[in-house]
Amino acid sequence: MRLSIKFSKLRQAATLVIVASFVMSNAIAIGAAAGDIKTAVVNASAWTKYTTDLTQLGREGRLRESLSFEAETAQLIKALGNGDVRQPVLVTDDKTSQETIVEQLAIRLAKDNVSADLKGKKLVKLETAVLFSNAKTPAEASAAINAVLSQVIASKGQVILYADELANLIISEQAKNAVINGISRGDLKLIGASNAAGYHENFEARAELAAFFESIVVADTTKVTNDTAEKADPADSEGYRGDNVSADLRQMMSEDPSGKKRVDVILQAKDADNAALRALMADGSARVKNRIGRGETLVVNLPLRALQTLSSSGLINYVSPDRSTRISGFVESTTGATAMRSQPAPICIRTRHH
Repeated sequence: MRLSIKFSKLRQAATLVIVASFVMSNAIAIGAAAGDIKTAVVNASAWTKYTTDLTQLGREGRLRESLSFEAETAQLIKALGNGDVRQPVLVTDDKTSQETIVEQLAIRLAKDNVSADLKGKKLVKLETAVLFSNAKTPAEASAAINAVLSQVIASKGQVILYADELANLIISEQAKNAVINGISRGDLKLIGASNAAGYHENFEARAELAAFFESIVVADTTKVTNDTAEKADPADSEGYRGDNVSADLRQMMSEDPSGKKRVDVILQAKDADNAALRALMADGSARVKNRIGRGETLVVNLPLRALQTLSSSGLINYVSPDRSTRISGFVESTTGATAMRSQPAPICIRTRHH
């Protein structure tokens, strides 16, 4: 009888231990879940307050297109889509230029006018001015930056973050480690901006960060424009006579009567920024891939059917294929655009008015 009573009490005690363990486990789980929910709410709140979806603004037509920085925009697209671990940083003292270049990328993303690696991605801007204005302490600012970084990293590279002051992204050790780890895993895609001194001090001179970033130096467009105007040959505006489409492109056109085949071409325009020229290319579903320096030469991807219209428009000097060149038995690693920089222009007959 006594043994039975003792056994019963032992069972009761064991049951109480199991129940207590179950209650404690559930309490811990509930606490963890509550913590996760709180973190998610904080992250979502920071995202709403301190980021702007530039791609959506591009879709809505709320960003202004500019032709002034096509070369830099093309560099940006190449840097983001080449699979390299290094992230691009726009280096210039001119904030307006930085913003303009990033907005051109947003417009291209909105129109799907980018390389295959970038299609479907979203570009958001970290509003650092608003963030630091609202933050009451450095710790609060750091927490908000970490929250935004967490959201971007969670997208696994589908969201590209633009930080107009890249140094602000590494103000804490936690943020710096999140940036390095996110880039290393391929989960963090970002565009930075900085002046030259700040980029050297905060990134180039720091071994733990230098390997993760590459600079895109933005030229002073005002100086280049003035220099170009001073050196311009008045005869250049008078155009060329004869066929302004290369023989090999003519051959391609004859072999594809539908004109649907797309090719990359080097287009030497009379005025690369001419609105009528841009409208013609848009009608032909053309995509400007690069601009050679600040001159009038563009690298364009277009359907063959667009060439005849361009040829007869009076807006171009010459158009030829952009392709790898074969030299001394091996294929040169540069494109036809690179070769075009170092070779004389096609022989054409000019007329001068006296």
